[in-house]
Amino acid sequence: MVGGGPTSQDWADKIGADGYGVTAKEAVSVALKLISQKRA
Repeated sequence: MVGGGPTSQDWADKIGADGYGVTAKEAVSVALKLISQKRA
């Protein structure tokens, strides 16, 4: 999981991040969505 100003979707893809958010707050939302999908 990465997010915030110094990151980008391209960089997240290159490093194999499980999720990316434009802002750190959005990254938290993505993380919660990923967790809920894993539990299903």
